[in-house]
Amino acid sequence: MTIAQTEMATAYNRGADEAIRQAQAQKLMGVVVKRWCTSGDDMVCEQCRALEGLELAMDDKFQMGSSWNAGENLTPPAHPRCACAVEYIETEPLVYTNENLPEMKVSITQENSLKEYSTEEIESIAAQTEEIASKHISTPSKWSGNMIVDDKGIPNPDGTTVNYGKMWGCDILTKHETAPSIILHEQIHARSISYLERKNYRQYRNIEEATVQLMTEEICKVEGIEIISSQYDEMLDVLHIINERVGICNSTYDFAKKLIEMPVTKRLDWLSNKMYDILSHDVTTTVEEYEKLSEMLNILY
Repeated sequence: MTIAQTEMATAYNRGADEAIRQAQAQKLMGVVVKRWCTSGDDMVCEQCRALEGLELAMDDKFQMGSSWNAGENLTPPAHPRCACAVEYIETEPLVYTNENLPEMKVSITQENSLKEYSTEEIESIAAQTEEIASKHISTPSKWSGNMIVDDKGIPNPDGTTVNYGKMWGCDILTKHETAPSIILHEQIHARSISYLERKNYRQYRNIEEATVQLMTEEICKVEGIEIISSQYDEMLDVLHIINERVGICNSTYDFAKKLIEMPVTKRLDWLSNKMYDILSHDVTTTVEEYEKLSEMLNILY
């Protein structure tokens, strides 16, 4: 079990590192730093706790001791059964011009984009939106690259039917009636909840869907893609109101990017702590206002 867990951790972290390097080689990402992240629980050892939050350049090595991973030390694990991972942060994004943007075979910016597309058109749109997502989100995608187009949907064990979604095999499901923003939404899931298990989605569903949709809409605004209303708009409003009142980030785009590049397990605690810290130093804040914002935040739990 120790060997299996350690080898899986090694493969996961080296795979993520290689994905970033390939994205840079393909001119999809600029300068990236890597940040050591522990699991944040009481199983974290002293060695890994000391590395928590350390940021290095891609080719710099973490100090793990000469007896482990000698000669490499570019990524975790730091020891057998280490559960640490690396967060990749794009510090100097590439500047995209008309010359280096991918060719658009199917327009993704037209109005009324929720319509019937052929399977080939959907695959073309997905290729475009994945390129665009790579411009805005530094976390590598776990999307398989496969689009499942099925107008009947896939049945759930509870009797409901899934028509649109990022599947746990990392394929993306859609109907022929779809929209670029819907496909983009699912591709962003592949850069977020796909790093965890199905049970984690059930636990963090609200904050995951709200942050994914917020990032989707902010990318759509920048890229000129039509925004399609979603079932998560109420939760989305909570994020808008909290950031506008508290001023956690200077812009909604920065707020969305900060959240989506953070592990989903840490988002609610980060939001709650930020809200408390900022409002507690604002003399205009009333108890009633803080309680109201706290109640709104609870919608995301």
